[in-house]
Amino acid sequence: MTRIAMQMYTVRNYGENLDEQLAMVRAAGFTHVEMSLGDDVENTIELLDKHGVIPVSTGVSLESWDDKKRVEENFAFLKHYAARGSMNGFFHSEVESDWKSAAKKLEEMAQEFALRGFVLEYHNHDHEYRLDFGGRNALDVLFENAPSLKYQMDIGWVTAGGANPVEMMDRYRQQLSSIHVKDLPGSYVRGSGAIMPDLGQGETPIPAAVAKALGQGIVDFIVENDMPADIPLFCERAHPYLRDLLK
Repeated sequence: MTRIAMQMYTVRNYGENLDEQLAMVRAAGFTHVEMSLGDDVENTIELLDKHGVIPVSTGVSLESWDDKKRVEENFAFLKHYAARGSMNGFFHSEVESDWKSAAKKLEEMAQEFALRGFVLEYHNHDHEYRLDFGGRNALDVLFENAPSLKYQMDIGWVTAGGANPVEMMDRYRQQLSSIHVKDLPGSYVRGSGAIMPDLGQGETPIPAAVAKALGQGIVDFIVENDMPADIPLFCERAHPYLRDLLK
């Protein structure tokens, strides 16, 4: 059974608080979310339960791994909701050895996640596909040095990175475990602050990518838009668009 989730980063600028954001997301048809935990985990659980929304995964940083209290809170949260696991959302360096160092830490993290019954994923942006380390991109280096790490493919950023997400699903078939559904033109510049298109309005081959992911057994499809023109309208349109593709 597939699950459509909203990445809560999409709605960070909506309303005054998490309560209002979850209410809007639920009204748009989403019963699942992906989110990063703040300081008040108990309040987050109360609000999720209030709105009938279930997290499929959480975001974790490399730095947060050194805070054992936050690590244990995250594992307890994942267990509470029987979530899939967590994703590391960003790493950047122009130096190959830095990617190898990051991979070493991510492998340590991924092994602990696996022992706890969860997965740890790496979430790409565009730069991983643009970096060239002697014919290998940054993801090649990462996965070669972190064999326990899984892959959350953001198909929009793959497109902006100059690659085809459908083809990349074959390349990273062994690591792929979830999909971020974002629609970007190939010319989109990360950090530009430019509005991102609604689903189906950019250049990302979403229908083909979704079909490919379904064929590979992917269950979680997570909607994200870093800079929507209209946050509620994006959410209202995104759920039925993706729901129809998953039928």
